[in-house]
Amino acid sequence: RSFRLLCPLPDPNPRQSVLCLSPRQWNLFWSLTLPTSTRNIWFWLLHNSLSSASILHAIIPSSVTSPKWRLCGHSNQTPEHFLVECPLIWQVWTMTMSRWIPQWPARPSTILRAFYALTLSPSPPHIDSYYVLDGVLATVWKAYWRKIFDNVPFVSANIVVSVNKLLQFFFQSSHLLD
Repeated sequence: RSFRLLCPLPDPNPRQSVLCLSPRQWNLFWSLTLPTSTRNIWFWLLHNSLSSASILHAIIPSSVTSPKWRLCGHSNQTPEHFLVECPLIWQVWTMTMSRWIPQWPARPSTILRAFYALTLSPSPPHIDSYYVLDGVLATVWKAYWRKIFDNVPFVSANIVVSVNKLLQFFFQSSHLLD
C-alpha cells in the first residue's frame, strides 16, 4: 500500500472527468463556501466553457488583437494550459503550494485532478486545500485578463504575493468566525 501511495497517478483526461462527476462530487462542489466569481470560473472550467483570447479575438479583434496565448506565446489555449501547463502559471502553483500545502506533490496531474474530479490530497489541519486552489485560480484569472485588456505584465512572483495576501486574509477571517 505504501508503494502505491508513492507512485504517481496517471494524468486524468479532464474532458472525461467532467462528464463523470458523481452527484456526491457535485454536492461537494456546491457545498464549498467559495466566492461567486471563482465558483463561476470553476464551473465554466468543469463545463469546458472558459473564455480565451482565441474566442475573444474572433468576437472583438479590435480589443483582442491576437488569438495566441499572451503569457508564453503558446498557440494552445486549452483549459489545461491556462491552469497548469503555461510555465508562468506553473511558477505560481509551485511557489504557492510550497508555502501553503507543502505535503502535496506539486505536479500538474495533482492540480488537474483536484479541479476536474474534486479529488484532493489530505489538507493540513489548519487549511482547506480548496481555498488554496480557489485563491490561485481567482488571482491568475484576474491577472491574465489584466494582461489581455490592460497590458499589465504577468509577473509570477507578483501574482504569488497577491495569492498569499488573499489567503492570509481569508484564513484570518475564518479564524475570527470560529
